[in-house]
Amino acid sequence: MSTNFLSALEFDFTIKRLPNVSFQVQSVTLPGLSLGVTEQPTPFKNIPLHGDKLTYDELTLSIKLDEDMQAWEEIYDWMIGIGKPDDYTQHASLVASDDGIYSDASLIVISNNRIPNREFTFKNMFPVSLAPITLDTRSPNVEYVVLDIGFKYQSYSIKKT
Repeated sequence: MSTNFLSALEFDFTIKRLPNVSFQVQSVTLPGLSLGVTEQPTPFKNIPLHGDKLTYDELTLSIKLDEDMQAWEEIYDWMIGIGKPDDYTQHASLVASDDGIYSDASLIVISNNRIPNREFTFKNMFPVSLAPITLDTRSPNVEYVVLDIGFKYQSYSIKKT
């Protein structure tokens, strides 16, 4: 049995489609999942039974934004291509690109000995939310912009490394 506890500081996150995001990840929330429940009626009380469909929570990243806003622009362009707000060519360009609409990502959790321990692979990921950026001159200290990004995905798998 292991007596070492998991450190929240030791991880590496990469998104195949977003090379500028990988270097600026400040935090990542490993999503939870839930299994649906059904009930079997009886004359006295309903009996809960397991369901058969998993629901994956949203994957959330917090990144520190660079002054050229490269990471923000990569995600913005990806979302614009999916949502095609102006015309169909935006979506067609995204589909025709080498990256396509979806991207895989991996979260590697590193042990206390600085050795990769677990790898979580997210399949067919796409962005669903890009937090607003607040610029404010009232702060007495320099505060760098941290941006939250939400992703949906098909599923994730776990591998011991």
